[in-house]
Amino acid sequence: MLFSVMVVLFVAGLLLCGWMEQGGNVRLAHLGVEEQLGGNMEGKEVRFGVDGSVLAAVVTSNGATGSVNSAHDSYTPLGAPCHL
Repeated sequence: MLFSVMVVLFVAGLLLCGWMEQGGNVRLAHLGVEEQLGGNMEGKEVRFGVDGSVLAAVVTSNGATGSVNSAHDSYTPLGAPCHL
């Protein structure tokens, strides 16, 4: 039962955080940036992109490994709670 709950929370965090980060930064739209094809890449490792950075952030938070490949402070407001 405990493992099932952990898997559900992990998948929910991964999906929510990934969805929010792929949408890009809403504040940049006010500055005239219309399209952010790569999602919110600010603070992310370019080699891994948004998906790899989100996966590493969620796994790091759930597994308490302490490793980091993206700046957790630069995630979008709704993407950040998924791994903090």
